[in-house]
Amino acid sequence: MLVKDKIHKIIDKIEDQERLENYLSLLSNLENYHEGGLFSALSSEQKQELSMSYEESFDKQNLIENSTVKEKYSKWL
Repeated sequence: MLVKDKIHKIIDKIEDQERLENYLSLLSNLENYHEGGLFSALSSEQKQELSMSYEESFDKQNLIENSTVKEKYSKWL
């Protein structure tokens, strides 16, 4: 129970609602995590698209240089 008590004390000290919501989201994601969980949460259409993308990645003509991707999406990295 010592760990739970420490977590409760930390949570009780936080006044920022957004920060609390972020912690809740993190804990919920960790609680719901299990191997293969992300894939099983996909729709059949998403699974099909992922499978097709995977297969296409074996053809070098379909690949994009890492530097090109970094440059294009640098504002999000």
